[in-house]
Amino acid sequence: MVTVEAEASGRVWVWVFIAVVPAIDQKVRAFGLNVSTVWGCPYEGEVPPEKSLAIAQELLARGCYQVSLGDTIGVGTPLQTRRILELFLSQVESEKIALHLHDTRGTALANV
Repeated sequence: MVTVEAEASGRVWVWVFIAVVPAIDQKVRAFGLNVSTVWGCPYEGEVPPEKSLAIAQELLARGCYQVSLGDTIGVGTPLQTRRILELFLSQVESEKIALHLHDTRGTALANV
């Protein structure tokens, strides 16, 4: 897994990153990428899961092997995790999804 921090918070630079993916497309095919701040952003607060899904789908469409959904700041709750995964699993094959959960508030294992 190669870590490229593509924040899901909707910041403009995310889409700038997506725009350069074709230039590295052949290398990206063999790796997974992280979509960070899926559960929450330290700058913008709660992140709509649909934004994260759009980023993940774009990366997968460009040949990315797998996307890792990141609770980068460790704010996720079990109910929020369930809702995020239900949305993703309705649109993306399960083997294309990984989780990267931080244990900032002791909820990482509860979110699994």
